[in-house]
Amino acid sequence: MRAHSNSNMRPSVRQHPDLTKNPAGDLVELLDVHDLALVLGVGERYVYRLVNERRVPFVKLGHYVRFDPNEIQEWLDAARVSETVRGDHSTGRPGPTAQRRLP
Repeated sequence: MRAHSNSNMRPSVRQHPDLTKNPAGDLVELLDVHDLALVLGVGERYVYRLVNERRVPFVKLGHYVRFDPNEIQEWLDAARVSETVRGDHSTGRPGPTAQRRLP
């Protein structure tokens, strides 16, 4: 089995800091599935699932799928879960708003 050299590997998103910058009037460099998977810390297969289920904003160019970094940031902001305390996790006891499960 051959070892892959670094020259054949695709660059990571972190090596392209300009990917998410959008100076006024300039076009944004779109992310591909590989880049978005790196940004989200998930596998490419999961990104394809998000696209298939229409759960992530994307642009379709022929058979290519691309993502606008600004739309992805807005999507992530909308999906952010606020911090609320639902119980005392240190004791394992449910808080006053937690519902009890029936046996």
